[in-house]
Amino acid sequence: GQVGALVLELFSDVAAVTSRNFVLHCAAAPGDGGFAGTPLHRVVKNGWLQGGDVVSGSGAHSKSSLGEPLEHELLSIPHDRAGVLGMANTGRHTGGSQFYVTLGAMRTFDSKYVAFGRVIDGMDLLLSFVNSLPTTPTGAPVEPVIISSCGVLPAVDAARELPTLAAARMQAPRRAQLAQQDAR
Repeated sequence: GQVGALVLELFSDVAAVTSRNFVLHCAAAPGDGGFAGTPLHRVVKNGWLQGGDVVSGSGAHSKSSLGEPLEHELLSIPHDRAGVLGMANTGRHTGGSQFYVTLGAMRTFDSKYVAFGRVIDGMDLLLSFVNSLPTTPTGAPVEPVIISSCGVLPAVDAARELPTLAAARMQAPRRAQLAQQDAR
């Protein structure tokens, strides 16, 4: 069944390229670089959840919608609370499609990962779901949690003419919905 919706706001004013990449993944078709149909492959309770492997869904791949890996933008947004949206990477200038949402403060992420948004609706639902989600010792959900649909919400930043909201839904055997929001 469906668990609920999560809406994210992206900070395109400080992370324009990362935000644009995320929006393109939200808007892309399943199997064509889109987040729809991909799983959350890692959940670290009281830490973060991670998804966005648009290649295999295993967590081993991360592919930028812009072609080349993303360079680090500003590392100025702190990971000081639950609900920070960031770009996962394997080192500086290696961002692609994998993203995370913090489930609590993760200050050790501040100098390593580009935070580019935040949850503005649905965080209580997400925390409740994650706290009851069985995971393996490595953090993989025991039952798949799949982003069932996603897209860009119609609000726009008139100054930049960029979408300011993106939306996604997740499902699992306890299926979740996730709505993600774009660029600001």
